[in-house]
This record gives sequence, structure tokens and C-alpha cells, in this order.
Amino acid sequence: MKRKVIQIADSTQLVSLPRKWCIANNIKKGDELEVDAEDKKVTITTERTPEVRRAEIHSEKFGPFLTRYIHGLYMSGVDEIKVHIKDSQDLARIQKTLSKDVGFEVVEQGPHHCLIKNISGDIESFDQLLRRILILMLNMTDEGLNFIKDNKYKELSHLLTLEEANNRFTISCRRYINRKGHPTFKVGPLYYTVEELEKLADEYKYLYKYLVGSTLAPQTKTLLVSMLTKMNLGLRHLTECFYKFDPQKLVEIHEMKEGVMGKWAELIASKKTSQEQLIIAHHLVTIAQKIANFTGLLVAMQGESAAAA
Repeated sequence: MKRKVIQIADSTQLVSLPRKWCIANNIKKGDELEVDAEDKKVTITTERTPEVRRAEIHSEKFGPFLTRYIHGLYMSGVDEIKVHIKDSQDLARIQKTLSKDVGFEVVEQGPHHCLIKNISGDIESFDQLLRRILILMLNMTDEGLNFIKDNKYKELSHLLTLEEANNRFTISCRRYINRKGHPTFKVGPLYYTVEELEKLADEYKYLYKYLVGSTLAPQTKTLLVSMLTKMNLGLRHLTECFYKFDPQKLVEIHEMKEGVMGKWAELIASKKTSQEQLIIAHHLVTIAQKIANFTGLLVAMQGESAAAA
């Protein structure tokens, strides 16, 4: 990467810093950087101690919403939370929810308070973690389809652990975005995209839970396999567009959604449709809509570059 030297007055010479590097390292006007000069080489580094973000809350204000509030603080980038608690039940609820998190842990507790800290440190690579989320989604959908084809409905329960992993990874990704942003994608659409990936996994979880222990009629199974096959292909197109933007694949995703919606309308209109078929079709419509909703987010994340694709 070449940069031109800018001359200021008779003595000062300046070279601009790469914008992507500045965004990735949260460099702002007035920040100090370490500059080391040796022979023909100049090294610029950021050696700053990360800011510790703290919060203090009272559990009695939140009731059942307490654990979700703590989740929200973690995702916002808070490192340390002092929670004033009413009783041991509050503490037990907090400890139970933190057992499913990536980084928060109770490090101190007393009769009426506990201190929660992020002990995992910052995520090294957001892009690597996002890739793992997308791979998890594909595994969850492809394996689920195979179990259904083989009439192994009870085996679908094993895929629920993938949804739990998806929760942990998406929580960490949202925390990263709030702390550091992203050097390539626009932050707003990116954050919402990660949040929707978590909700998409939830929808597959609801479908699988309904199917566990089921014995589907042949006609219902044929319908389910046909629609899931098309939706899984749409999800794969979506994953590929994260790394190589392709408007034609986005068009195909919307065609998939319209096909699912059309089948849903047909089932509603038919007097022969069973309740089981309607319930399954409802889950499939919700999933198809969520997959299609990502297409607009991908365009927004790409910004002006999407128009040139």
C-alpha cells in the first residue's frame, strides 16, 4: 500500500493512516499511537489499555427481565456489572443464565450484591466467528433435512445444541460490533444481521421441537422435505453472498420465499389440509421470510459497492 507524503510548512511531513486499520482499532482524533523508527522502517502501533466499561444495576427493578438485561449489557460492550440483589434466588438466576454465556462470570458475591466481569477478553477475529455461525446454520439445516428424510425425527433433538452454540457466538459478535465496529461492512445492518441469524436458528429449533417424536403422514413428509430442500438452498445462497456478493442469488432467494408463501396460501384454502400440515407450513413460512429478509440487509451492508455488483 503506497501513501503520498504531505508537506506542512517547512518542517512537518505527514502520511495518512489506512481507514480500515483505524476503524478496526477504534482510532479517533486526538489518540496517541506508538511510532518506532529504525533505519528505513517506521512502525506504528496502538498500545493503549482498553477502556473498562462498568455498570451498576438493582435486580428488583427488572424482575424476570433481569437476565435479559444483563445479556443486553454484555452485548453493548460492558465489561463489569455490579448487581444489587434481593435474595439468593436472584443470584441463582444470574448464575444459571451466565452458564450459557461466552464471557461473563460472577467473580465476587455478598449477601446483597454480586460482581460480574467479562473474563474472556476481546474476540480476536469477528470474521472468523461470523463464519462459524454461518457454518453452524448450514449444519443445523442440512442435518435436520437428512434426519427427516430418514424418518429419524427423535434425532432432531441433537441439533438443539447447535442452536445453543449459535446463541453464544451471536452474542459475542454483537458485543464485538458495539466495541470495535467493522472495517468493511456498515455497522447498523451488520448488527441487525447477526441478531437475525440468532432468531433464524430459533425458528429451526421450534420446528425441530415440534417434529421430535412425530410420525408424519407420507403426504406431509413429502411436503416438508420439498420445502426444506428449497429453503436450505436459499440459505446456502445467502451464506455465499456474505463472501461473494451475487445479486442473482438474492433474486433466487426471493423466488424461494414466494414459492413457500404460495404453498402456504394453497394449504389454507384447501379443506383437506390437516392441522399438522398447517402447523408445519407456518414454521416453514416464518423461516423462509427470515431468510429472504437477509437479502436487503446484505445490500445495506455492502453499501455503494452493491450497486456495482
